[in-house]
Amino acid sequence: MNSTSISLLHGGHFDYASPESSLYDIKDIALGLSHTARFSGQTRTPYSVAQHSVLVSWLVPPEHALAGLLHDGTEAFLCDIPKPLKNLLPQYVEIEQQAEEDLCRRFNVKFPLHPCVKEADNIAFVTERRDMQPGVPMDNRFAGVEPHPSIIFPWEARVAYWNFMRRFKELTK
Repeated sequence: MNSTSISLLHGGHFDYASPESSLYDIKDIALGLSHTARFSGQTRTPYSVAQHSVLVSWLVPPEHALAGLLHDGTEAFLCDIPKPLKNLLPQYVEIEQQAEEDLCRRFNVKFPLHPCVKEADNIAFVTERRDMQPGVPMDNRFAGVEPHPSIIFPWEARVAYWNFMRRFKELTK
C-alpha cells in the first residue's frame, strides 16, 4: 500500500491514483455504501447510498439491473459528493471516472452505463427528495421527472448491507 491508498475492512485496499491496482470486492462496496449517507446526510432520517443503489436496480429494465446496483459503487471509496461540489473538483471527477471504468470492468458491466440507469437515478432522486427531504424545493434539473409512487422507508446500515448483497447475488447467479 502507498500514500494514495486506503485500507479496507476485508483486507484489501483502494488506490486513488491507480484504481485498477486496487484490491476490493463486492463486500467492500456494500459496506462502504451502507455507511455512506445520501444528500450529505441532510435527510430526516439516515438514508444510505446502498439503499439508493438497490432502488435504482429495481427501476431499470432487468438487463441493466446490475449496472443500476453498481452505478454509485465507487462512492464506497470516494464518498457521495454532492453534484454542485463535484462540479468544482475536476480532478475528483477524473478519479471517479477511472474508478467507475475499473469497477465496471471487474463486474462485467458495460461502460459507459446505459442511459436508462441515469433516468432511474433521476427518478430515485426525486422520490428520495420527496420522502427524505420533505419541503426542500426541487432542483430545476429534475423538472418533469416524476417520483416513484412507492414511499421509501430507510433501512438501517446493516439491513442496507444485506439487501445490497442479496440483490447482487440475485443478479449474478
